[in-house]
Amino acid sequence: AQLNVRAIDASGGVVSDAAVAYAVTNAAVASVSGAGRVGGARLGTTRLRISAGSASTDVPVVVSFDSSSYTRHPLSGGPFGIALGGDVLVVTQKDADALGTGRLGSAPLTGGLPVGAVPTDVAVNAAGTEAYVTNQYSGTLGVVNLTTRQQVASVVLPGLAGPYRAVLARDEKRVWVTTNRGGIYAVDVASRAIVDSLPGSGPTNGFAIAPGDTLAYASNYSGEVREFDLRTRRVRRTFRAPGTLQEVVVSGDGKELYVGNESGFIEVFDLAAGSADPVIRLGVG
Repeated sequence: AQLNVRAIDASGGVVSDAAVAYAVTNAAVASVSGAGRVGGARLGTTRLRISAGSASTDVPVVVSFDSSSYTRHPLSGGPFGIALGGDVLVVTQKDADALGTGRLGSAPLTGGLPVGAVPTDVAVNAAGTEAYVTNQYSGTLGVVNLTTRQQVASVVLPGLAGPYRAVLARDEKRVWVTTNRGGIYAVDVASRAIVDSLPGSGPTNGFAIAPGDTLAYASNYSGEVREFDLRTRRVRRTFRAPGTLQEVVVSGDGKELYVGNESGFIEVFDLAAGSADPVIRLGVG
């Protein structure tokens, strides 16, 4: 965007020879040239200071998508979970008991790949050839061949517990599944059998594996996030926030934990300090 700036004196006259300077407060979001041309660097907000002599003004700058920057693909059946493996995109159609699939930058998504009842979350391997879907009302983890577009196996969870999240381990040897009964199970990708478990506490929504693959975090409806040592399968610490907690994400350096809270917040926990309560509550309601 090219700025059109005029310097005006106290009487309202234009000062034609005024030297105008430009500066942004956050160069990671936007840049500005000496001629007043603003460019976006990444999505976000910053402020632009325009000055001439002792006079200055601040202008907000928002870098966002415009209508030509994205494509909308219609998909019926209540799209809910979404995952990407390579350039293969998979979306759960929870109201149609199906998956929608497609490739980035190609034709619209193709829906109607039949799976179990109320598919909720999905994980896809890096090659984009296999997907793992939590069929919540069937009580199974479905294994889907994305090349043939078929669900080729269903892993029944203990007690037909309703599965929520599916998280594929970084080495792609196991899929971790959380359930509405609190159990957290590891399904072996090769044998398609349950080979491990973690003790849950009430309906367990979110699950994330921290960098290093030795710690995992699971959230529940009761306002708790449990930290597990995957080597011993024991709970190391418990973090708390009032509300119904949903998905969890660990920062790339493993020092912070972000938790979705249905009460209208993103809870941020300082894992390095080990505080049981959130250090930041980002309101999103």
